[in-house]
Amino acid sequence: MSDRERYESRFRTSLARPVEPAIAGGIAAGELPAAHTQLSAAAAIGAVGEALLGPLPPVGERTDPGPVVEGIATLRLRAVVADGT
Repeated sequence: MSDRERYESRFRTSLARPVEPAIAGGIAAGELPAAHTQLSAAAAIGAVGEALLGPLPPVGERTDPGPVVEGIATLRLRAVVADGT
């Protein structure tokens, strides 16, 4: 693993870690189905990063970020609450 890959891994982990308790809390409250919280948090953060910084970023100088933020929030919620059926 290169230095860059190690840095990116630590960076993504630092972003995902705070999301884990929110997912665990939702599971405990019965608002979310049982899930692997660490994996779910990593996937949610990864999706956001790819959507905003990947090769096709939807936000530019003349783009209203509101719908993009709303779309990402919807995607993350659907990814966490999906029951696998």
